[in-house]
Amino acid sequence: MNAVVVIEGDLCSMNEAARALGMSYYEVYNLSSSGQIGRVKRGRRVFVPACDVRAMLDQRRDFSKAVIGNAIATMPEDRKDGRDVLVWAGFPAIASWCDGWRDAVGHELAGVTHWADLEGPGL
Repeated sequence: MNAVVVIEGDLCSMNEAARALGMSYYEVYNLSSSGQIGRVKRGRRVFVPACDVRAMLDQRRDFSKAVIGNAIATMPEDRKDGRDVLVWAGFPAIASWCDGWRDAVGHELAGVTHWADLEGPGL
């Protein structure tokens, strides 16, 4: 289920950022710890700047629009042979077909709408 998260104001909680980015809390924490996004402590709570979350969402959307241009309905059947392909499921993901689109750890991806080859056809 895809939830819509509206990021308003200057700061958002790590949980709000995780929901908006489609990541776990720990992935957002790692991004902030590594300096890829900012981190602000207020007492015991940790927040991230909303502008950093918006920038990551914009980056992801711009990259995906440029790279993933093929509608899933146009995918040849030979791409469903277990090879990894880049898909758009509301976010970019590397997935393979196994009775449905699944990511690298086997979680099913719902709502896949576009695809692109990772290695090129015939490789």
